[in-house]
Amino acid sequence: MGRATRASFIASTALVGGALGVVVLGYAALALGFFGLSFAPGGIHSDWSIVALLGVVVGVGLGGLLGIWAGVRLAKFLLGQKR
Repeated sequence: MGRATRASFIASTALVGGALGVVVLGYAALALGFFGLSFAPGGIHSDWSIVALLGVVVGVGLGGLLGIWAGVRLAKFLLGQKR
């Protein structure tokens, strides 16, 4: 496998992993935020909604980073590289 093919395979798995990480952790943070807001007085219109939004933003960012990391690790494992 050539260098360009190997690099594009690693980049592709990183992008797919990042997208899956964003979807999974972003949705989980959104669900937990809505669940937490259901107990607040005023529901989603309470003052705590900005905290839930911040949690979703952090969940999306962290999910993207972890997904990219996992995609690169998976690609390197499949290609048989040591690093």
